[in-house]
Amino acid sequence: MKKKIFKAGVIGLGVGMHHVKALKNHPNCIVKKVYDFNKSKKLNFKKNFPNIEFAKNENEIFQDKEINIVSLASYDNFHYDQILKCIKNKKNIIVEKPICLNQKQLSSINNLLKKTNLKITSNMVLRTTGLFREIKKKISNKKIISVEADYLWGRSFKLYQWRSKLKEYSIIHGCAIHVIDLILWLLNKKPISVYTKGNNIGINTKKFKKHSYVIILLKYNNNLIVKITANASSMYPHFHELKIFSKNSTITHNLQGSYEIKGNKKIKKLSSKYPDKKNRLNLIHSFVDNLKNRYTKSIVDKKDIMNSMSISLAAEKSLKMGKEIKIKYEN
Repeated sequence: MKKKIFKAGVIGLGVGMHHVKALKNHPNCIVKKVYDFNKSKKLNFKKNFPNIEFAKNENEIFQDKEINIVSLASYDNFHYDQILKCIKNKKNIIVEKPICLNQKQLSSINNLLKKTNLKITSNMVLRTTGLFREIKKKISNKKIISVEADYLWGRSFKLYQWRSKLKEYSIIHGCAIHVIDLILWLLNKKPISVYTKGNNIGINTKKFKKHSYVIILLKYNNNLIVKITANASSMYPHFHELKIFSKNSTITHNLQGSYEIKGNKKIKKLSSKYPDKKNRLNLIHSFVDNLKNRYTKSIVDKKDIMNSMSISLAAEKSLKMGKEIKIKYEN
């Protein structure tokens, strides 16, 4: 039986280099073309990948009829228009977060995809982490009392690069969304409302004028409260801290280690990997596997993306309006 081969194009060669490697390493995928508007990246790319064509512009990738997967690793403000081009040209989509910047754009993407058989995934890579997968199993049948999750970016210099130039850049969409998605996946429940506060203390506000720290409170139907923070300017290693409190145990993950504390105060160390970066390619691999066989589930699918983006957009709206916002989910 002839093996089905998918041909991919990648736009953006920053984090997009990880997409290139993940797609290239899948047995059913070939990376045919890449593009980045920074032409200085072309020479270095061709040295490492001489058999992959460097396109003259992004439209060359969208209009290539042989390409059926397009990976979008461009700046946040380009994602929406590029997704529309993918849909128009019948390309399955891998896209960095956030997929768009407002509710109208999210609804448009959702409604357009409903009219096609195209698939979409996004880089919610924390779902692939061995430690978090172990934690998900441990809490699956437990009554959760509260959750605290902190995205400690630890790379404040990045605020002063292209992010500082984007009018609509959001620390919620750029950072907090990772732990928003992690909590959605761990709890398998959707919050009903969100309240957000933020500040820009500790950064050069002449170079970056937006919030560098936010605290997000998610409220659920059963009065469960989840606290999420995103801290872009902290002197701290890049890290995802987590505390999950249930009736009979507590799970904690921080720089000192990862532990489960049982009702008898017995402390057990959790041994699964974190950050487990080698496992992240599984997100893209599972997407290709799903295209190959619809019964093979993608780690992150359209529903997952719509839910996390809906919460992220509501959190941003709450930050701007200074009040609790009911979350509007896409059907």
